[in-house]
Order: sequence, then C-alpha cells, then structure tokens
Amino acid sequence: MITNLFREEIIDGQVKDNYENLIDSFIYIITFNADNYRPEWLPKDFDAIDLFSQKLLHHIISTNTLVHKSSFQSKLLEDQLIFFDPTSVFTLIRSQFETYLAFNHLFINSLSDEEQLITRFSLWILCGVKSKHKLNWDETEKNKKDLEIGNETITAATEDIKSTELFKNLSDTNKRKFFEAKNFQVIIENNTLKYVSWEEMSQRAGISEDFLQLYNMLSINAHPTYPSLLQIRDMHKNTMHIDLVKIGIGFVQFLIAFMIRDYCDSSSSALEKFKEIPEEYQALINHYNEVGRNKKHI
Repeated sequence: MITNLFREEIIDGQVKDNYENLIDSFIYIITFNADNYRPEWLPKDFDAIDLFSQKLLHHIISTNTLVHKSSFQSKLLEDQLIFFDPTSVFTLIRSQFETYLAFNHLFINSLSDEEQLITRFSLWILCGVKSKHKLNWDETEKNKKDLEIGNETITAATEDIKSTELFKNLSDTNKRKFFEAKNFQVIIENNTLKYVSWEEMSQRAGISEDFLQLYNMLSINAHPTYPSLLQIRDMHKNTMHIDLVKIGIGFVQFLIAFMIRDYCDSSSSALEKFKEIPEEYQALINHYNEVGRNKKHI
C-alpha cells in the first residue's frame, strides 16, 4: 500500500514566483557583508546581524524543501511510503518568526539608542553563554578552552552593561535581577525592568495583529497538542493541512520582506544592494511591508 498524503503542489503560479523572488532578493542582499554590529571583545568572525540573517535564510530554504513530498522505501513492507509533514513546516515557520522578532528587538527597535543596543545585545550574549555552560560537557581540553572563552565573554558583556547610564540608573535590586535574568527578553525601560513577550515584540516591530494570531495558530499545530494530532488523523480525509501550509508560506513571504527592510535599515551597504535588485522585486518587498506593518514602521 502506498500512503500518499500529498495531493497537490503547495505553492504554484504567482505565489511560487513571488516566494522565489523574495528568497532570491534576500540571498543577494545578505551575500554581501553588511555593516554588522560586533563589540570588540567578540570573535572577529561573529557578525551578529549577518548571522541572524543566515539563520533565518536556512530556515526559509528548509521550509521550501519540506513543502514538497518526501518518501521512504520500507524493506519490511516492501513498499514506498510517500508523505507530507505539515507540523515540521509549522515548527520551522514559528522559528523563523521568533528569529526575526529577536533580530528586530536587538538591532532595530534599539537602533536610535546605543545604550539599549548595548544592554539588549549583551544580555542576549550572557543568557546564551550561561545556558551553554549549564550543559554537562566532558572535561576535554577543547571543552575547558570553550568554558574559559565563555567566562571571558561573560565578563566583557557584563562590563559593557555596567558602563551604560541605562544600567547605572537602576536600583541595586533591579541591577541584581537584570544579571539574574534567564531570558534575553528582559529590557531596561523607564529606570525599571520589563519582560517583553513575543507578542509585544511583534507589536513593537509594527507587525499586523493578524500575523500574530496566525503565529499562535501555527504554534498550536507545531506542538504535540490535541489539535495537531487531530490534524495528522484527518490528513487522510481532507486538505485542511495543505490550506494551513499555504497560509504559512504566505506568512513566510511577509517575514522575508520584513527582514529585508530591517536589514537595510541597519546597514547602508545592504540598502545599496537592495537598490540593485530588479525594480519589480523592490516593489514586491515594499508591498508586503505596506500591507503587513503599521504605517509608522514602514
């Protein structure tokens, strides 16, 4: 028996053309190294803005692969199984949205305030290194060296934060709480600490409320929830999973356009590369930003 859950092409026609043109534009712009943010104490090959862009691009390309059918040749069944996994697509799209929001939070929302940039980015570094240190590594020479470098990074990031007036104006209690934060989504605002949820990050990025609702819907299907298992069961009966994936792919197109716009806002060299892509590509990117974002963020 051949199990074929893939009944049609997920993306075709103009949708496919737009999707590929957006991806092509993104690749072209980030291929040329931009004016990236990197404190002196970070490794010279760590260009945060560029690496965020690469992470997002990898997810986009993987999503593009997953929307096509997959197969597995079963020796025991002596048959080829052909299937489609929408939950993996939803998981990748969710990760893309969070990657974009983190990028916007760290580098765009703080663009006009250098001390916000320093404190947000340095806390992001601290949380990441501390989480890595909690892992149980074998005591090899390499791991000892990595731990040493990590401790040096923590010290440098801590000193950068302490040097800002933003941090100095906090109460002693809030200073301590800031360094105890387990999540980079804690920011300093109005001389106090504030946790910024993914939902609020989306609002601060000027993204339409409709996309936030779509993100929440995709998240439900990405996790092993009751609705996600129902979806697996009902894939044999209807094409709702295909409809949801098509909506998700539309969401990804907006994310690519948002990222390109923000990337260009953070880098003069990226903006110059944007001007080199075909005018119809530029118009497409601008259109997605005009439709998907609040006017003050366009």
